[in-house]
Amino acid sequence: MNLFFISILFFVQNLFASNLDSLNNIDSSSVETNKTIIEEKISGFRIQLFITDNFEEANEYKNTVDTLINDDWIYIDFDSPNYKVRVGDFINHEDAKKIYAKLKEKGFPKLYVVPCKVRKNPPIKPLNLEIKNDTLKTNLH
Repeated sequence: MNLFFISILFFVQNLFASNLDSLNNIDSSSVETNKTIIEEKISGFRIQLFITDNFEEANEYKNTVDTLINDDWIYIDFDSPNYKVRVGDFINHEDAKKIYAKLKEKGFPKLYVVPCKVRKNPPIKPLNLEIKNDTLKTNLH
């Protein structure tokens, strides 16, 4: 009887080892996974446009600004008790200051370049192709 259990154990061990070998040879690029991609964050800068303690107000401001700024991502950063609307993922201060100057020219009243964690490789922001009826009518006449 002991010999029977030892034989079964040996068989299962060999079966398990051969399955591990075959799993190691699978090309990982051909296997679909359900992994969440974690973006790498690094120290950098954003330009703070607006601050409030009301999320709805911050979100409304963000949505308005998002129609005006096409190249850079707009974020709402929460730092209790405030919601801060910020723009960009700048690695260095000089790049942030260039966009700061452009935003000042567009008429944004209170801007601050602030240090914070930014996305290392943010995706390209999709173009906002929303056309408002008033703009369309003005351009056609």
